[in-house]
Amino acid sequence: MQTKNSVFLQFIRHYTVSVLRIVVSFVFGMYVSPELFGSFIKISFTATIIWFLFDFGLKEYALQNPDSINLAKQKSVHLWMSLPVIIGLLAWAFLLEHSIWQRIWILSFAGSAFASALAIPSYIRLYWDSNIKQLAQTDLYVHGILQPFSIFLLINNYEHAAFLTAFIFPNLVHSLFTQIRVPIALEKPDFISFINKNSAFLGINDFFQQLKQKADTLLLAQFSSTQLIGIYNRGYTLPHHAYQFIQAVIQPILIPKLSSHKRINRYKLSLIIVSSAGFFLLIPPTLTAIISHFWRSDWQQLFPYLPFFTIWAFIMYVSGIHETLLKGNKKNGWLVIRNGITVIITLSCIAFFHTDLFEMLAYIVLFQSIFLLGESTIKIRELFELDNLIPISEAIALLLFYIVYW
Repeated sequence: MQTKNSVFLQFIRHYTVSVLRIVVSFVFGMYVSPELFGSFIKISFTATIIWFLFDFGLKEYALQNPDSINLAKQKSVHLWMSLPVIIGLLAWAFLLEHSIWQRIWILSFAGSAFASALAIPSYIRLYWDSNIKQLAQTDLYVHGILQPFSIFLLINNYEHAAFLTAFIFPNLVHSLFTQIRVPIALEKPDFISFINKNSAFLGINDFFQQLKQKADTLLLAQFSSTQLIGIYNRGYTLPHHAYQFIQAVIQPILIPKLSSHKRINRYKLSLIIVSSAGFFLLIPPTLTAIISHFWRSDWQQLFPYLPFFTIWAFIMYVSGIHETLLKGNKKNGWLVIRNGITVIITLSCIAFFHTDLFEMLAYIVLFQSIFLLGESTIKIRELFELDNLIPISEAIALLLFYIVYW
């Protein structure tokens, strides 16, 4: 009964936090210009890439190997590995030219990175003890207070402060609360026993995941204005809210099957993929109507690009299903390769076609589609001893997008 309650609370937490984030995201569109949003995104993504360097796969490795990890020593390892990141963020804030609010954002990211580094062993302890309920409760409290407060700040024209409470403080406060509720002492670190081949693979994979989500924006920022960065980020993010919602339903279906992967029902999975495409097709007209009526007029520049961003979100959604299956079978090597390939595809398209956003997005979704179908046809089918039904269903879903949007 306790396990069922924890799973139910985790389900409620995911949807409640997702709804709060979506609401806050739409309120930002009502009060914040693309230029200001793009300025924050450049700082946020740069800080996150730097911040992510300190983990090096240790968290994922500890979750997979609970019997061989000393959490007190791991906390010390995280502490020492985070110090160069914090120093780098502080140097970036004060040695380069920034506005006052930009410095405040960077310093807040530094504090959040430090708190997160120290809180990782406490998170792991909760997962080991199957205490998902406590994590979910903390997340609900933090977002339930900070996200509505962000809306209050936006309505009262404190846009710069709203970025802090909406995007930076939730992780900072959550990390602090977790450390207080699950304190873990520091012991002398043992780097050799923690950093090994498996953790390195996981760390590289996670780093590629971050690059996949953020390096495109950072590269585009070298060629484009902050206004275009704001347009690009919102276009990428808004359809992904739908992807996150559906993924929360799909993962509970897939994960129980991973321990006996040959029994995965390919008919149900194919039906889920094709039917999900129908849901994604509704995203562009829905967003167009909402933005037209409620957002600032300068966000209407986003309209021509919404179909491409929606196809991209669907590709990421199906790719997430692939990744869930691969992680369940500990195919860490291929995870690194596949994420590296997707990053290279995106960055290459941006480098060659950045002068025309429409053309750039067209090439991104084309090459990502080809790679997705190739992975499904070769790796996924071989791994689970399936026939061609899964790749065929994915091809039908993608073809449906191209026919409708053409």
